[in-house]
Amino acid sequence: MSGIIGGAGSKSGVIGGSLTKNAVIFALNGDESTAATTTALTDWTKHTPECLGELGTFASPSSGVFAFPRTGFWYVEIHLSTWTHHANGDNSCEMGVWGTDDNSTYARIAYGRAPNSSDGNYYRGGGSVSVIVDITDVTNDKVKFMYSSIDTGGYLGGGASNGCSILFIHLGDT
Repeated sequence: MSGIIGGAGSKSGVIGGSLTKNAVIFALNGDESTAATTTALTDWTKHTPECLGELGTFASPSSGVFAFPRTGFWYVEIHLSTWTHHANGDNSCEMGVWGTDDNSTYARIAYGRAPNSSDGNYYRGGGSVSVIVDITDVTNDKVKFMYSSIDTGGYLGGGASNGCSILFIHLGDT
């Protein structure tokens, strides 16, 4: 994975020289609660409500790790609906995209904080993080997603909702 892309270079056509060949949405299967820690998000399923589909193929993740079905530039976006409880004021949650180009050592390549508003007992909110990656090796270039909160917190899944979801779109060839 050569990282975040710059320009599309001199290739002709639509973004990177080819039309989109893959697009898919994955959603978390259920709600989760966590302690003040960083947690790998692992329970993903393809988003399958009525009238939604998948362009091309994209395998389900293994233990929360996503392998790409083809090389090229990919738009990756994660959206989380979160909640947390923290009596000392810092009530935000963090979501991150982690990548590897050796199928082993992961580094955070994008992250964001989900600000929360109080309903009296808990702080609820949400946010999105997106990144464009250049996948050059489908065996070793992979991504996974992490969640962390300052105190007890969680995220809202459900499988049929986009409360917590990931969008993958193949933008074009490298």
